[in-house]
Amino acid sequence: MAGLILKSPYLKCDGGNSVSGYLRYIGTRERVELLPDDRPPTRKQEQLIRKLVKDFPSSKVLGEYLDYESKPTKAHASTFITRALEENWAQVQQMDGYMKYIATRPRAERLGDHGLFGDEDAVDLEKATRELDQYTGNVWMHIISLKREDAARLGYDNVKA
Repeated sequence: MAGLILKSPYLKCDGGNSVSGYLRYIGTRERVELLPDDRPPTRKQEQLIRKLVKDFPSSKVLGEYLDYESKPTKAHASTFITRALEENWAQVQQMDGYMKYIATRPRAERLGDHGLFGDEDAVDLEKATRELDQYTGNVWMHIISLKREDAARLGYDNVKA
């Protein structure tokens, strides 16, 4: 039986803090197609991981970090980096070094112009961003995920799943 991982953090919108940048990132980020890659992590990945755990010590308790620690591979490094950036998005969006990595991640696959979806077939990213800029309540980010092995076994290991 696959174990679901559920997190429900939120961002506070108070007029001075806009979270539309997070919406744009979620909507346009590249969905990484996980490829088996047991090669060692790159030097840049190792540097970024050191920076992440220094800047965000709580990242060391993430399952992805434990996977990376037990078997340091390019794939585990990439998975941890992505998760650590997502978990600390409120702080990350204020730091230029992380934004460059997000924009230039290797081996990514896109499905459409952006990754937002809803009850309708198409979501207007610009309209949603404008609405979020005006919103003053809490923005909840429900994250439901599977461990990589369970996702592969259940057929949820590719961007179209």
